[in-house]
This record gives sequence, structure tokens and C-alpha cells, in this order.
Amino acid sequence: MIRSSTAADYYVDPVAGNIANAGTALKPWSTLAAVFSATPPKAFQAGDHLYLRRGDHGTVVLSGINTGDVFIEAEAGHTPAVKLSLLNAQHWLIKGLTILGAVEIGNPKNENSHDNTFENCYLPNGGFRVCSSRITLRGNHIRNGGIHFQYHSNNGLVTGNTIEDFFSDAMNMKGNFNVFEYNLVMNSHKVNKNHNDMFQGWASKGNVLRGNEFRAFSDPKQPDLVKPGLSDVQGIGLFDGWYEDWIIENNVLFVDHAIGIWLEGAKRCIVRNNTVVRCGENAAIPDRLPNIRITGKKPGKPGGTRPMSVDCILQNNVAERFEWDDSVTGQNLNNIVVDQKAFGSTFLDWAKRDLHLKPGASNVIDRGSSANTPPKLDADGNARPAGTAWDCGAFERGPNSPSADTAPPSKPSGLRAIAIANYGVDLHWSASTDNRKVTGYDLFRNGVKIGRTRAGTNYLDINADTTGTYTVQAFDHSDNRSALSEGARSKTP
Repeated sequence: MIRSSTAADYYVDPVAGNIANAGTALKPWSTLAAVFSATPPKAFQAGDHLYLRRGDHGTVVLSGINTGDVFIEAEAGHTPAVKLSLLNAQHWLIKGLTILGAVEIGNPKNENSHDNTFENCYLPNGGFRVCSSRITLRGNHIRNGGIHFQYHSNNGLVTGNTIEDFFSDAMNMKGNFNVFEYNLVMNSHKVNKNHNDMFQGWASKGNVLRGNEFRAFSDPKQPDLVKPGLSDVQGIGLFDGWYEDWIIENNVLFVDHAIGIWLEGAKRCIVRNNTVVRCGENAAIPDRLPNIRITGKKPGKPGGTRPMSVDCILQNNVAERFEWDDSVTGQNLNNIVVDQKAFGSTFLDWAKRDLHLKPGASNVIDRGSSANTPPKLDADGNARPAGTAWDCGAFERGPNSPSADTAPPSKPSGLRAIAIANYGVDLHWSASTDNRKVTGYDLFRNGVKIGRTRAGTNYLDINADTTGTYTVQAFDHSDNRSALSEGARSKTP
């Protein structure tokens, strides 16, 4: 973006600011809430930046129609927190904030908050509820909530987000022509008998699910997994169609249920190069084997005939089971059943749940079809095909494919714990390195794990009120772990 020569920088500091100040770095305003409730109102133009410093910025209903993006972002080295919703707001870019509770972007009666972006924000106890079009959600980290993404609008982009510790549907989408790609969804918690879907859609058209990783849980000893009478975790559920012109490709799913991917009532939908495997022990029961299925639409009455799903493509997938029956027309090509006995010889490191293909896995390598223009990239962004034909599943085995990974990340360094009165402890550290990629960091207070971040090198320990020593530990995709950082001690005044 080319910044206007008249654009301005403003600073907002709950600890040392005053709303009567000029809003400069040396004389900052007080809180974001004060800025948006000021009399007369503060005025902004496209290209302006509001840099927020650490502290509690209050509760803000963000409004204002801009002609280009106005930026609200954390100043480098700061972790500001705010409760935030958007109403009659356009062209705002929100970056690097800790946002408490759920973010409402418009509502069903007012969809006039379109063309906004949230990037690299941390939501420790909420999610996004989107009721306006052209919303981009990029690189955010969302934890501890019900439906983390309710996307009930059109033409949006949801990319590179991490969603973990959810107790309802993780992603719920009503709308058309949206793209959900390269997100990580993990760790469903069972709190009632209602089933959880990692992604549930509603009748719609033109949507894309690409390169996402869905893990029902990452720790098989998670306590609530064994509560009797509670439901299991489904993958991608598109029930009660019609679903038209969807593309579902290069996704990886670990599910604790028979439903890996199910389209129930589809027209011209493409499901290709996905990998679906079991996550828990329920899959040991034959009728619970994780599957990919396309069926006709749900009958209008019990015992009725399913209306036909038409012109669909099911191609180059890997799963423990497939279903394509007489209620579907289209092409069912080169889908490979891989059962548990073959996991070790098919996947690079099944013990660590690494589903990249093992060298020499002839059951899936070069076994795909080139019909219908399959994807030119795999889930890692590597070119397809790397051999004589497309590989089946989400990953292509080629010159850039990883080998089994046993190397841990380097130890995090430079940990700082900054206490803020009535607020919490703000943690910052220097990034670790890894032979592949650092996936995230676990945070500890007095040796007890308090949280995890995948979105950067900072964390807010909200409402910490006891003296404690903090440490941080890096991990990679194979769960190789660094040594603990040196401790940093803090006490909230």
C-alpha cells in the first residue's frame, strides 16, 4: 500500500496517556475507548496509524466509514488488550491486539461493516461473528470458546488462523464465495451430548476449503475425551444442501467420528486430494471408520428418496473409507483406501501424526488422476505433480518434501515479564529457530502450563495476581520441544 503524504501516526497509552493530549509518541492519548468516545470525535483518514501500547483499552464499538484502510495496531513490544465490536465501520485494519470476548462485525440487522481486516490478533476467550461482506481474518489465534468463527456473509477470506480448545463447532459458515484456507483447527472439548463439527456449512455456493488442518484433539489423554455419553468430533459437515460449486482440496483431517468430509446435497462440487484419518479409539469400530462421502440431499420426509447430487468430482483422496452411491452423478476417480495397518508404511511418521508421504509409499505416490485439472500445489505449497502423476492425499512427495524430524527448536531467549496493575503480566521473548519451522510456544508459570501461542513471541497472562516465575518452551510440527527458557519473575502490583 502506498501511504498518503498526509497520513498521520497516533499513539494510545492507558498507563501514561491522556485523552486531552495531542496523540503523539511523547504525548499519547489514554485508551482506545476514550479515543472513540471523545467529544468532539477524533477524525481519521486513509493511511493513518493508531499505535496502541500495553494496558487495558476498554470496550470499543468501532465505527467510521473510511475510503482506505486506517490501521489500529500494537506498537512494537507491546500487548494492548481491548473488547471490540464493529458497527457501521469500513476499511479498518486491526493488527496484533489481544481482544477479549467475541468480536461482532456487524449484525444480522446491520451488515454495513464490510471491507475490514483482523490480522495477528490473539483472542483468549472468544471468536469472530461476521455479518458483513469482504472481511479478511488472517493469522489470528483463537482459544477457549464455542463457535470460534461464525462467518455469515460473502466474499471473505479466512487464512492462516489457529483455533484451539473449542466446545461447539469451531467454524460455522453461511454465505457465498468465501475462501477458508491454511487454518489450523484443534482440540475439541466435550461439554454436552451435541456433536462438535470442526467445520459446518449451510446451503451456499462458490466456497473454497483449501489446505486446512483439522485435529479433533492433539493429546489422546485429554480428560474430557473419555466422559461417557458425550458426543464425538466430526470433520467437515455440509448437511441439508444444496451446496453448489464448492472446492474442498488439500485438507488434512484427524477425526474422532465416521464423518470426515460429508456433502449431503451437492451440485458441481469438487472434493480432491484430501487426507482423512482417525484421531481416537472410536475409529476401531468398523462403522466409525473416518470417511469421505458425497450423497444425495436429505429426503424431505423420513423414508423418502434422496434428491440426486449431480456433476460432482471425488478424486485423488486418501481415507479409511469412501461413500459414493446411486444418489450421486459425476466422477469418482483414484481415491485410495488406507487402513490403520498401512499408516506406518504410507505416512512419514504416524507416531507423531505427520501425514507427509513416506518415500516409497507406492500405494499413494503417483497414483492420482490428472483429469479435471487437479491442484497444482499441495498443502505445503509444493508443486504437483512431482513424479509421473499426481500423488493422492493432501501432500505430494517430491524434492522439497520433509524427512522424519527429530530435531528440537532452539531454546527461546530474552524472556521479559512486565506487570501492569489491574491487568496482568505481559510476556515477550526472542524467537526460536528450527530445522523446519517453529509451530508455537507453551507458557509456564511456576512450572505449570498456563497457555500456548502460535501467533508470535508474546503472550498476555490475564489477571495474574501472584508472584511467579515464567518460562517458555518452543515446539515444532512433530512436537519436538526445546529446552525451557531462562525464567523471568514478575508480580502484578
